Amino acid sequence: MSKMAKIWVIIGVVAGLLLFGTAGVIFWKIQQDANERQKALEQNITEMKQLQDGIVRSQAQYGTKEDLEKIAKSLDLNLEAIKKDLDSLHAEVKGINVIIASTPGYNGSGLPSTGTIPRKDPPIEPTECLPDGTCPNLDKYGYMTNAQRMALFEPFTSALNIPFGETVFKAWQKDPWDVKVFPRNYNVTTVIGQDEDGKHYTYNKFTIETEGKTYEVPISKANFVEKFPDPSFHINPKVHLTVGGGIITNPVPSPEFTPSLQLFVFSYGKTKTTVDTQWSLLGIGVGFETQQVLPALIVSPAKYNLGNAIPVIENLHIGPSVSVDIKGQFSVLGELSVAL
Repeated sequence: MSKMAKIWVIIGVVAGLLLFGTAGVIFWKIQQDANERQKALEQNITEMKQLQDGIVRSQAQYGTKEDLEKIAKSLDLNLEAIKKDLDSLHAEVKGINVIIASTPGYNGSGLPSTGTIPRKDPPIEPTECLPDGTCPNLDKYGYMTNAQRMALFEPFTSALNIPFGETVFKAWQKDPWDVKVFPRNYNVTTVIGQDEDGKHYTYNKFTIETEGKTYEVPISKANFVEKFPDPSFHINPKVHLTVGGGIITNPVPSPEFTPSLQLFVFSYGKTKTTVDTQWSLLGIGVGFETQQVLPALIVSPAKYNLGNAIPVIENLHIGPSVSVDIKGQFSVLGELSVAL
């Protein structure tokens, strides 16, 4: 090997070390920024907000896995059953949403009737007696001597009747009604799960608290509609292991095969995950020309994820690239790569 070739080899090695060193610094900086953002998010709380038409934005904050488990335990929520079902969907718990709607209850005494219903067989006036000389028992059922009390229940199933309140009727009063409505808390708990494709699942529990007891109420219908994510551009650094074949253009066109490592800076897809990435954009890396036996600098404008066209393939990318080796020889390559 000539002295000039040795110099170019040294330059190539140094360039490769600088490239990977720079990539390492970038990854370290991204990780540091992510850690700082994570700490800021953990301390950040978005307060509950009342919107129009009775819509409420839930208070939002980040928590650890242990925080979610503590919340589930305090709600008597079987989180393990939810996790087991999510495992079958290749998903995991992402959050818990708790909604409480309270009624303060009501006590009213000496209330007038809200309406009357005429009796079809009106009774004989108190001053009148029957033709046989007997007078009817005007208080046959004891309504004039005993207040009539009725407990009120809200039926959900044949076995579940939740106490709602009670009413008392005093027939001897002008305003005969007493009413009591028990205070109640309506609780809706929703656990949110997410799978590998970013799809969400919701698990709901509805309870009513009243008179010191908690009742689990069966849910008749639960429907969650999620907007399908639209593809977009993301800053999404990923290293690709790449193999390419093509033509070295000078001094004489000849075939070349070049494995390489490349760092792609951007992606286009529904999310940043590899399976959702449609395009990996702006790749740069170092490779080794197996025919010329020389290191080379590789630049790839874009790689298409074949998983978008072939569902059984999730991480195989194809696209063109251009390389230049330490002798200044250019190659045009077609490449296949996998994201690491």
